[in-house]
Amino acid sequence: FLMQHVPLAALLGDPNLCTREEAVLIARKACRMDRTFERQMGNLLAGGIRLDCEQTLRLLTILESIGTTGGMLPILTGLLRHHNSKVRSKVALLMGRGKRNSAWVMTQMTEPDGRTRANAVESLWGLDGAEVVEVFLMAAQDPEPRVVVNAAVGLYRARQTTAIEILMERSEDESAGFRRSACWGMGQTQDPRFLPVLSKLIRDREPTVRSNALRASSAIRSRVTMLKRDPLKVYVRDAKVQGNGVRELHVSLRHGGGATLPPLCPLAFLLEEDG
Repeated sequence: FLMQHVPLAALLGDPNLCTREEAVLIARKACRMDRTFERQMGNLLAGGIRLDCEQTLRLLTILESIGTTGGMLPILTGLLRHHNSKVRSKVALLMGRGKRNSAWVMTQMTEPDGRTRANAVESLWGLDGAEVVEVFLMAAQDPEPRVVVNAAVGLYRARQTTAIEILMERSEDESAGFRRSACWGMGQTQDPRFLPVLSKLIRDREPTVRSNALRASSAIRSRVTMLKRDPLKVYVRDAKVQGNGVRELHVSLRHGGGATLPPLCPLAFLLEEDG
């Protein structure tokens, strides 16, 4: 009834009508009932009705949540020139996820707004090809903390140990912005190796750094608790020290109950020696 008799897409942009979470649920049901509903939202964003920045961001968030941005790329391209930097950065994230193209992300790295560059880098999370890794490594040299840490998280998810070095280094940066972002990035990895670093940053002189460190530490400890419920048995069979000081370890793994081992990468292992 609503879809036939009222401009439902426009109403979902009204924060006074329902919460963002409720709007997402309504939009998902509407898409199941009418496959053109996504296009209606796209036309609305393209300028069918004049929207303020809050409404535009809300509709973009709804599109992101229902995961239907692939067919919206032509419309989203126009919004990359929006006067509001928050809108541009959200569009960069959605377009990047729709394209999943490292070359396109490289073009966004010339954007003067750091938030837009950061979201463009984030859109590549989950990819691990050589070109994607190259983009992450380049972005890790950016002057904006969010861009650098998003690149580090991308490298971590691409199973690159360089991510650990970047996050460790930035956690000791003179800039509170870098330390704060590094804490957030460590929390995104949920990697126990960062707990000693975070325990120090919880006592940082900057309140926002302490807050991010506390949240990240809590997230990691929760994951550690979960992992301990069904641990893998790890046995070091042989350990060698090469001439250049590099350690070479040979390990075997055993899963309780004879279950199949999950896929593992180098970042899944953490070795502590003498504390």
